[in-house]
Amino acid sequence: MPSRKSPVSFINEHTAEYYLLANLSSQLLGYYARITPLFFWSNREGSSISQEGIQKGLESKISGIIGIFPRRPKVFVPGQAKIFVKINISILRAAQFGQREGIPLFAGVPLASNIVDLHWGVECAWLSLLNVNVETDYFLEIPLKKSKEIHDFESHNKIQNLTKRELIETIANYSKPILWESAMTLIKEIRNSANPSFEEDSRSWPFYGGYKPFFVLLHK
Repeated sequence: MPSRKSPVSFINEHTAEYYLLANLSSQLLGYYARITPLFFWSNREGSSISQEGIQKGLESKISGIIGIFPRRPKVFVPGQAKIFVKINISILRAAQFGQREGIPLFAGVPLASNIVDLHWGVECAWLSLLNVNVETDYFLEIPLKKSKEIHDFESHNKIQNLTKRELIETIANYSKPILWESAMTLIKEIRNSANPSFEEDSRSWPFYGGYKPFFVLLHK
């Protein structure tokens, strides 16, 4: 058994997205008539032809939008009883920007410590990124059997792990109706601000690194 000085992940963020969206959809569809998940590209979802589709029938006003940063569960050994999660400063700054604009952002992580434990319907932890200190990384320890409990072993401000009810209430309290055109502009700004090397003059870059949330448009 290899010994590790720090926990490592066994999946990437894109794999985590599949399980997070399945879990999130099952929760949202009890409260919203329709949800529209998007992985935003400005020259696809934000393009002129997408706008034409809006003008030809789909309502131009969205009841609300949320953003999700997929996070990777990290472990020292597969199958252990807890996972570790890191929330980076750039994610928190993007969430702060989104909160100001009426688009709440959350971090999500599948509750699995072994790749063979992942399955359609696996439980997930939903972490609120609202009203927290944005000048420090957060290193979280989440027990799998009591995942509501989070130990933040380096930061002082707590990141809240939301129950299903708390997640829905937070979305209802912080998300605001928005026109499609405005939504696409704000989503682009949120994605840009989640780039660790983001600067004012980098807004026009067609490609950039950093953390890429997916978004869910909510329709009542």
